[in-house]
Amino acid sequence: MTGVTPLFRYLDASAFSLVLMAWLAFFVVMLVMVLTGRRRRTGLGRINLVLALVAIASVTVVRQPTTWDMRAVNLEPLQTIGAIFSSDGTTDTAIWQVAGNALMFMPVGFFAVMAMVAPRFWRAVGLCAGVAIVIEAIQWVFNLGSADIDDVILAAVGGVIGAGVALAALGSHAAVLRHAGATTPRPSARQASDIRRS
Repeated sequence: MTGVTPLFRYLDASAFSLVLMAWLAFFVVMLVMVLTGRRRRTGLGRINLVLALVAIASVTVVRQPTTWDMRAVNLEPLQTIGAIFSSDGTTDTAIWQVAGNALMFMPVGFFAVMAMVAPRFWRAVGLCAGVAIVIEAIQWVFNLGSADIDDVILAAVGGVIGAGVALAALGSHAAVLRHAGATTPRPSARQASDIRRS
């Protein structure tokens, strides 16, 4: 897989919790950014998107090639995921391995939406899948791991979740602003005239 599986295989619960808390902190920061205006949101969203991509690259492609041939290709969807659940001793371990790959791409989907002036759900999900395809290709070419379609699927799933959360946050904020505008009393003609004179 993309190299994330070994990482999550050997992380204990406390370390995994720290990683999860770090991602949640990123989400909280971006949710606050939703309230700060479009220009600042997109600028900071792009910065965080780059940081998320760098973090993924650091655990998937930035490492020494192995001394043995790891090149393998799996184009059958869900084959590797099914093998993980059938071969691992506990269901919890299998869930950690599968969820770990999707979890890594949730911030990419989230920050991709936040970085767009006009957010598009499928564009963010496509970015996640595209990044995963590039990672798979690099790992195969440089003998860093196998190329697996299941990694692309899990990356897309993470993108769906992250992009969905971002769009929900933006939609909720827009609804609040519309409600506030609807409930704010409009100035009378005399008040409007006084405002124009001042």
